[in-house]
Amino acid sequence: SCVVLCRGTPEQLVGFVADLTRVLRPRLADYEIILVNDQKRAAFRPAIEQIVQVEPYVRVLHLSQAKSDSVAASAGLETSLGDYVCVMDSEFDPPERVPDAVLAAMEGADVVFVIDRNQTGRDVLGRLLARAFSWYARQHLKLDVTPGMGTFRCMNRYAVNALTRLAQPYRYYRIWGDYVGLTTVRTYHDGRGQRHRRGLSESIDEAIDIVISTSPHPLRMLSSLGLFFASANLLYVAYVVGIFLFKPQVASGWTTLSLQIACLSFVVIVLLAAMGEYVGRLLERTSTNPAYWVLEERTSKHFAEPSRRNVVEQSAVTDISANSR
Repeated sequence: SCVVLCRGTPEQLVGFVADLTRVLRPRLADYEIILVNDQKRAAFRPAIEQIVQVEPYVRVLHLSQAKSDSVAASAGLETSLGDYVCVMDSEFDPPERVPDAVLAAMEGADVVFVIDRNQTGRDVLGRLLARAFSWYARQHLKLDVTPGMGTFRCMNRYAVNALTRLAQPYRYYRIWGDYVGLTTVRTYHDGRGQRHRRGLSESIDEAIDIVISTSPHPLRMLSSLGLFFASANLLYVAYVVGIFLFKPQVASGWTTLSLQIACLSFVVIVLLAAMGEYVGRLLERTSTNPAYWVLEERTSKHFAEPSRRNVVEQSAVTDISANSR
């Protein structure tokens, strides 16, 4: 199964599916292409209709709302049927790399990450932050979040089933494999074009989502920071008592008191913010609402070879009545 997120332009999507079909059809007896499109990209509908009419083995999921790539990928994974499932972006990921990714999965990898070397869409600050977060993830989260790790990956059926059984699979889609200790392989490609520059706020939001979904490490760091300031506050209390006992005249310490209150307030606010993030995540996990809604499903006119269809062309009753005449 190839789960394709409809991105870029309609013309790019049509060309991508045609290229993907040319790659898959000579090599595989059974395959399917699952196009995932959200309501925000209504301009893709004519192109998708054209693909359904022309290309075989295509299924379409129209989501009712615009969702993130992780949510769209999870929607495609949950409906996929193949023993091996590739998830791709129609704008940047090269279809010709699918056989290599599937072969790596067949040789024993549970998850194959196909990473884009082309990072020209990011500025210098974005690259430095990406490397810094990659280092932090390896050191403290035990995750290999390689810069350039985008949508393209291949998973075997075991990895897909394990992911889709989670209450919120889209939370773990990006780091699935390393998170649970599955066998992972990383391969590299040069992409199909320059990626759009991602906003700093979007990148930071994604990093926070990965960290909070996988580890309580930030909360522990902030707790340690709070203990440090609490210890410093105790020393300050001892200092104040000593001044009171041994100094005959004590001036009002407005500056010191204000600084102390400001530091303590800062720590309390940061701790409350971190706790709020975790409480919000717990609230999301206890919610039974789905992450997406499927507005419409479509299927190609040609979805199986005639020799492989489990369909009776002529009923036995018709045959008997014809012979009786």
